[in-house]
Amino acid sequence: MSEQTDTICAVSTPAGIAGIAIIRLSGPETQRIVSEIFCPARKRRARQKSHTVRYGHIVDEGRVLDEVLVTRMAAPRSYTREEMAEIGCHGGVAATREVLSACVRHGARLAKPGEFTLRAFLNGRIDLAQAESVLKIVQSKTGEALAASVAALTGQVSRRIEEVCDEIISLRTLIEAGIEFPDEHIEQTDIQAVRLRLGKVLAQLDALRDEGRRGRLFADGVKAAIVGRVNVGKSSLLNALLREDRALVAEIPGTTRDAIEETIAVRGVPVRIIDTAGIRRVRGTVERMGVRKALLWMRRADITLLVLDGSRPLSEYDRRLLKAGRRRTCLYVINKADLPRKLRLSPDWQLPEEQVCEVSALTGKGIEELEEKLYACAVGQNTAASSALFLSVRQDDLLRRCATEISEALKKDAVDECLAEHLKAAAGYLDGIRGRSLGSDVLEEIFSRFCVGK
Repeated sequence: MSEQTDTICAVSTPAGIAGIAIIRLSGPETQRIVSEIFCPARKRRARQKSHTVRYGHIVDEGRVLDEVLVTRMAAPRSYTREEMAEIGCHGGVAATREVLSACVRHGARLAKPGEFTLRAFLNGRIDLAQAESVLKIVQSKTGEALAASVAALTGQVSRRIEEVCDEIISLRTLIEAGIEFPDEHIEQTDIQAVRLRLGKVLAQLDALRDEGRRGRLFADGVKAAIVGRVNVGKSSLLNALLREDRALVAEIPGTTRDAIEETIAVRGVPVRIIDTAGIRRVRGTVERMGVRKALLWMRRADITLLVLDGSRPLSEYDRRLLKAGRRRTCLYVINKADLPRKLRLSPDWQLPEEQVCEVSALTGKGIEELEEKLYACAVGQNTAASSALFLSVRQDDLLRRCATEISEALKKDAVDECLAEHLKAAAGYLDGIRGRSLGSDVLEEIFSRFCVGK
């Protein structure tokens, strides 16, 4: 755990050439350090007011290092609830390095990854659920992922956790009172009321986990592998989904000899699409490896887009793929709808209608319908982004453990110490989500995933 008596500094903007770079400071010596290296354009003696910006230069050891804007944020009205300042200097390696080095020479130390957000958590500005959402906001690839993370940052997850925890504590207090004062016997109707309230708590936990699962889908996305026999139009389908010619397309069978990966956003869900080599009997070592990788991707992918050529009869390899597709999440894409239909499926190979989509990768026909079915396959039918919240894997695991304890408590037919212990454990897991019962090693591990400067 970092020493909060230190004053820390870091570059909060990405490295490289840019218009500006932001250097952030936080800690008790912030204003002293800034006053020693910052020379305002107007030689004012008055101390800079909080939440104001001044123009001037960073000057150190008699040299003007850069032309800057300095923003002051006085405690506790800052991100960390400490004295903070942000120096907006010119972007680029040399300028940011010189200004940052000046901050260090005058008493600041370089911040660790996530240390600013860690201080915000330790100083009570945000709880741990909100702190973890900050990282996902930075990493968001789509608007829906951003919305799910912002919802967690603004406290939607924390408030719902608080409600559930308050109910668990209330029930535990009632049960322990019955144990402590056995003469005041709890009626059977009260026991049934306890069980009813526990059932509602369990439903709340399940709903929160479900929204968290959707939030992770919007944040992390899914993997979809395009598979099929040679020359069914897999690369053309990838290009149609991308709306550009990314994959090489030719009449020569087997043009794609290795996997090509691209990412698209389907209604806010990042979908990592892998165009694989065609499935066929091969002799060459390179093509054999490509086919092996295609089958491997089919096993690893969250969703398989199994492409069939609608202008040709079903082949032996098509049948093998259809058989494999039954054992995993699969969408059946019948391509070349712009040509006369020759593909006929026998009763043994009838496919679920909601998993079948006829398209023409050449003309774009059916691509939007395919995207809708891909979204439904990934997220679920009638699911809106507004019903998604960001929950980390750690948070989801703690919710799962809490739900398990509630389920065990529901198995009890009478008020006893075991029921009270289950509720105590359940509340403890919820405290872990908010960061009230975690050791420094766990906090260090969580915040080490953040970028430096956040």
